[in-house]
Amino acid sequence: MSAGPDVTEAGRPAIIMGDRCLSYGELDGQVTRLAHALRSWMRPGERLCLLLETCPEYLVTCLAAARAGIDYTPVNVQLTPAEAAYIINDSGARVVVASAGAASLAAAVVELTPQVRERLVVGGPLDGHLPFERALDARPADPFVTPAPGRAVVYSSGTTGRPKGILPARPPAADARDWFESLLSGHLGVTPDSVTLTPGPLYHGAPLRWSLATLGLGATLVLLPRFERRVLLETIERHGVTQVQLVPAMMLRVLKLPPEVRAGYDLSTLVAVMHTAAPCPREVKAAWIDWLGELVWDVYTCSEGFGHVLISAAEWRERPGSVGRPVDCEIHACDADGNVLPPGKEGVLWYSGERGAPVTRPIRYHDAPEKTAALYDDRGWATVGDIGHVDEHGYVHLTDRGADVIVAGGVNIYPRETEDALLAHPAVADAAVIGAPDPLMGERVRAVVEPVDPALAGPRLAADLLAFCRTRIAGFKCPRDLEFVDRLPRGADGKLRRQLLRDAHRAAATRNPAPGAGLIAGPVDVGGPAAMTPGE
Repeated sequence: MSAGPDVTEAGRPAIIMGDRCLSYGELDGQVTRLAHALRSWMRPGERLCLLLETCPEYLVTCLAAARAGIDYTPVNVQLTPAEAAYIINDSGARVVVASAGAASLAAAVVELTPQVRERLVVGGPLDGHLPFERALDARPADPFVTPAPGRAVVYSSGTTGRPKGILPARPPAADARDWFESLLSGHLGVTPDSVTLTPGPLYHGAPLRWSLATLGLGATLVLLPRFERRVLLETIERHGVTQVQLVPAMMLRVLKLPPEVRAGYDLSTLVAVMHTAAPCPREVKAAWIDWLGELVWDVYTCSEGFGHVLISAAEWRERPGSVGRPVDCEIHACDADGNVLPPGKEGVLWYSGERGAPVTRPIRYHDAPEKTAALYDDRGWATVGDIGHVDEHGYVHLTDRGADVIVAGGVNIYPRETEDALLAHPAVADAAVIGAPDPLMGERVRAVVEPVDPALAGPRLAADLLAFCRTRIAGFKCPRDLEFVDRLPRGADGKLRRQLLRDAHRAAATRNPAPGAGLIAGPVDVGGPAAMTPGE
């Protein structure tokens, strides 16, 4: 994040959350004092971890760490103590900043993370933790300059193994403009007079980068403690929000509100809606554009940050389903041997620099040289395994993640296509498609559906959904089994925790290896509740 524009006045609101409002003057003072505290405990280049729910102190900590030359790692507060402790220990963190709302998790990791030197707590007392405000007491307010600013070191979700720490290249200077700042100012129209909103948790990449970029541009940032669709619309109206960052799962939830309810909110201040983190179903994207006009932008990237792809609503109307054209990289669809495929041919998507040069932002995984090496080929191109194609005009069309592909009888089936077909049905609130074990075919397509009205879950709705799918996609892509659940396992970032579903069904298949009966109306144990609130 850059130092912020000179026009920022100390009394202007920087962060609003509920009844709290932190001005830019207050923000700068807290950041400076915490930066001094961190430097008294740590050396530049060391790391702290944030075990915090969304709150202004989250951003104060990130900005203070960057100013002090300290790397910082967000930790998902939905993790188990063992999972959280793994990230804290693997990162080598010397300081942990926790919140009282995650007190049980913070307390549980204390004995599991003995290398931590200092522990802070926000929002209430916690044994063994220094209150956040006391950490700022008696600290100087004198600013200092760090030649090498601290950076965010995020960990991958760990769906294909242990989470991996992603080490980006260090910013060249303290005032270097982040790509997200360029996106917000150059495409989404953010200025110091703007009011932006992110309802996602700050321990996920896009909400955190959106928030830091907003502050870097001197605009006002509104935070929500959690996503609730009515609260989202109320907040846009109350604060005159001009730009908002969402994920497709949130967009779908909002659309499931009755049209007359959505029409009851004044959203006229909006000038841009950005969605990211997951592919957006065509019907959902089209419905948002029909509702709000050409305000909707899609940003496609990866946690590793090799490059970014962007598309406006106007472009998307001409090329529905595309995620856009690369703006700071090139993307190539390649076959299994690495050969670049002709336009329209599906393959693995590889990032490169301009004219096929090596990627301009290479990363490495923390203490994992073999996993780092697997990202790159001999040309210096990089891939995270996404599958899609590039059309004749350079627009990228994303099919699915390679790890999610279902192989049934030797045929590749992409879950996203089947999910999109199901989500177009008005009775479906959410849907996930996985490959279930099958003794004859290897895998078969299984759908797990969250209905809008749970009372309708049963064989009749299942049959209706399967018939509906057959009118939209080829028969071999349609579910062979269908189950209903009260809630799908989505994280607070809106991403589907597909691995939980796979694990549950593989465990069930081990207990009962016979193929499914085709239509199932019972719940599936996916290992706990989802983190994203679907309610009003």
